[in-house]
Amino acid sequence: MGERGLNVENWTVFQCWLYDQLMTLETTEILLLSALFQLAQADRAATLIRLASHAQLSREAALAGLGRLAAAGWVDGERLRLTLPGLALAAGLYPRVRASQALAA
Repeated sequence: MGERGLNVENWTVFQCWLYDQLMTLETTEILLLSALFQLAQADRAATLIRLASHAQLSREAALAGLGRLAAAGWVDGERLRLTLPGLALAAGLYPRVRASQALAA
């Protein structure tokens, strides 16, 4: 058993990395990563207004979260796009975010 009572013996390296990254992100950042991922899948351009609306955040909260994500290297802040590591993280987080959104609905 790993810390927090999780059985991590059979986890892949990616699953361990994803869990570590998830523990360092705020909810706002997770919502923004998920919104960027979903918009990219739908082949829609990300704008601050669209991201804020999609993540159900204020523009100010979205802008601050994007700044933190850009500083961490998950997002290209100028183009409002996921970096390659950000894409891997968002793709791994996406099923969790969808499940939590379904529970909240």
